[in-house]
Amino acid sequence: MKIFHSIIVVLVLLNYSGVIAQCGTTGETLFIETQEDINDIMLCDSIFGSLSISNWNISSLDSLSNLSYIEEDFILSDNTSLLNVEGLGNLHFIGGDLILQNNFTLQYLDGLDNLSYVG
Repeated sequence: MKIFHSIIVVLVLLNYSGVIAQCGTTGETLFIETQEDINDIMLCDSIFGSLSISNWNISSLDSLSNLSYIEEDFILSDNTSLLNVEGLGNLHFIGGDLILQNNFTLQYLDGLDNLSYVG
């Protein structure tokens, strides 16, 4: 029982110590539809598979500041409250398509300045 408790404590400490995670599954799409969903993946530095962020109530991508790699497609669509993509400043690699559509309030793409590869 002590070993199990120690493992749980270590996992919790790693989670709060800034350890970065890999999220998603190759060949599948990780759907983000709420601001809470974005906050849930804030420790992810890599997304395996595709990432789709789509919904009218998403207003900030700041929680994605650790994200540097998306294995497949990145779809940003139908976000009518999103003004910028500054939270994506560390994104360097998108292995598939970059699809931006119906983000009518998006004013600029300055957060994608470090993007060096799009498949």
